[in-house]
Amino acid sequence: MKAIWMLCFVGAAASAQRAQNVDISIMLGAVGTSGSVSPTMATIPGGTSGPVPITATYTGSFGFATQENFGYQVADFSKGSLYVETPFVFLWNGSGTVSGQQGNPSVTSIDHSSWYILPGVRWKIPTGTRLSFYGALGGGVAFIHEKDVFLANQQVTNTNNTLAKPVLDFGVGMDLRISRWLSLRVDARDYVHSAAADVSQHYNHAAVFAGVAFHF
Repeated sequence: MKAIWMLCFVGAAASAQRAQNVDISIMLGAVGTSGSVSPTMATIPGGTSGPVPITATYTGSFGFATQENFGYQVADFSKGSLYVETPFVFLWNGSGTVSGQQGNPSVTSIDHSSWYILPGVRWKIPTGTRLSFYGALGGGVAFIHEKDVFLANQQVTNTNNTLAKPVLDFGVGMDLRISRWLSLRVDARDYVHSAAADVSQHYNHAAVFAGVAFHF
């Protein structure tokens, strides 16, 4: 019996000393969109027949964001550690306002959401304390969905579009280690993709997240 307890103790000690190569973080945050433009159609009074294209300007807004990040350490150096990571990000923005030529048309509601899958790399910089910093760079695909309600000449027009676009992801972050298995994490990211022809051109999203990371 004593031998069994000794083996259990040795196994637990070996497990505790094993290098931790995996981290999984779960974070919530806020996101803001850059100012952007959305091509729309409207009937201009004063002799012009039929709808003509005009340009409406989006004022920008803040919204809600989540990030789940899976990381794996592939190399360890004296100056830092290299991880490969795959963040899964959801962004939602709404309640914007759009105005066009002479206030016509105007958008009365905006429901804009995106799913991002962003494989990339992360460089962790230790400080010799419980605090560490990192920089991250990646790229992947954005699934962009937008549902708008346009009011033009007392006529309501709905748009509901989804498309996929390549996106670039870069950012910085900080970990505060609470225990061997847990840390508090703050993460700031910027997501950039090219302008879209069939949804409002929200081509730049800056997001700040806070949450926890689990280390294995």
